[in-house]
Amino acid sequence: MTIYCFKMQTLLEKIKIFIILLYKLTYMLYKLISSVYYFIDSLRSFFWSLLGGRLWKKVKIARWVLMANPRRIFIWDWAKIGSYSLLEWWTSWNKWLYIWKAVWINRFCRFAGEEDIIIKDYVQIWSNVTILSSDHNTKKDKYIKYSGYISKPVLIEEDVWIGSNVMILPWVTIWRGAIVGANAVVTKNIPNYAIVAGVPAKIIKFRT
Repeated sequence: MTIYCFKMQTLLEKIKIFIILLYKLTYMLYKLISSVYYFIDSLRSFFWSLLGGRLWKKVKIARWVLMANPRRIFIWDWAKIGSYSLLEWWTSWNKWLYIWKAVWINRFCRFAGEEDIIIKDYVQIWSNVTILSSDHNTKKDKYIKYSGYISKPVLIEEDVWIGSNVMILPWVTIWRGAIVGANAVVTKNIPNYAIVAGVPAKIIKFRT
């Protein structure tokens, strides 16, 4: 009986050692893969910098991001642009897309227009969000196709959280700490720390 218990104890110790080694190996593999991904993201940032984009330190650009007219785009430290996003600027005039420090943008987002779009520090933007600083003129004297555009700037202040599938239209300011619920269409300014949702977006309550 004593010998049997000793063998069981030895076996359990070997299993424990094996699990610890497997865990350490898995963690090392994870760190290696993370380092490779980070290096590739850095290469993408360097590539867009060569094309004229103003990208600062530790900017992460995921795969299949497209920047049309990158010379009009500023991206500050620690920002992240998710895969398949489109940053589309229609003008070479003195209008810019500013993405400030530690802004996190998820996949499949689209920012476009002919006026400034300014996204300030620590904003979180989830997937499939569209931000437009230009929209069609809707006067009835011409076909909409030939009616031209109305362009107005968009400003998103610090610490804003924007849910999935949101559309933000021209001439909108979202003030500090606001939350925009999923699938909302934002047509008017949102005050500090308001929580909005719906089409068009309306105030539900304020953060406390």
